[in-house]
Amino acid sequence: MPPSNGDSKSKWDVVEQLIKIGTGLLALFYAAGFLVVSVHHGRYGIVMFEFLRARVFAAGILLSFFVGLPPATTLCARLAFERMKGGKGFRRWAVAGGVFFWVAVVWIFVLTPWMSGIVQPHVVTWWISPVRPPLPGFAVWFFIFAAVGGLFPRLYRTARSHADDWILVCLVGVFAIVSFAAFIYGRVIPAWGGGLPTPVTIHLSEKVAFTNSTDAPAYLVDETERGYYLIHKLDDHNASFIPREAVSSIDFEEIR
Repeated sequence: MPPSNGDSKSKWDVVEQLIKIGTGLLALFYAAGFLVVSVHHGRYGIVMFEFLRARVFAAGILLSFFVGLPPATTLCARLAFERMKGGKGFRRWAVAGGVFFWVAVVWIFVLTPWMSGIVQPHVVTWWISPVRPPLPGFAVWFFIFAAVGGLFPRLYRTARSHADDWILVCLVGVFAIVSFAAFIYGRVIPAWGGGLPTPVTIHLSEKVAFTNSTDAPAYLVDETERGYYLIHKLDDHNASFIPREAVSSIDFEEIR
């Protein structure tokens, strides 16, 4: 039998809803990424408002990964605990704790070394010291947002009105964006969508105020169609702008 008009309409409604959700997520990723990149640039004194940049989308997606994975881990551990209602208390806690511990170990010893550039994608390392910077910061981030993920449903249920719900969501969102931009984004390598300055050797066609030499080592913070934002050292907080016409070539080096 051919599908009825009602079935076709319901399928189209589902597709339309999916399109709206996808569009909303893209807009949310872009808005969050724009705020993250803007706060990050502010640390170097850079004022730049260029829209429709892949870097902004990458920052928004990376933020969603950092904000989403820790609470999701807490949720999975909680679901594992609740599904074993018939089991003994120790076994329930052991399973739930095992789920959380396994993801935390993968985060601290596998994902964060790659995201921070300590371990390159083509290198296999069997042991990474958890006290090596910036791994402690990544670990603290994971446990803080895992705790937020566990406390948020309880706070959400005790809210007095829907207005209180939105205030709570906005406060958590602002805290996530600002803390991520200030402490995490600048420690993630660009290959993962982060803002860690890239070591380069810049070859200039003419002398500029940034250096007295035409060949100088530097760190690339960002680039636009007009030129490059560079710093001398990773702990510098004042970037210099080099026009594109003053640069003959740039050699990108491996992040160590």
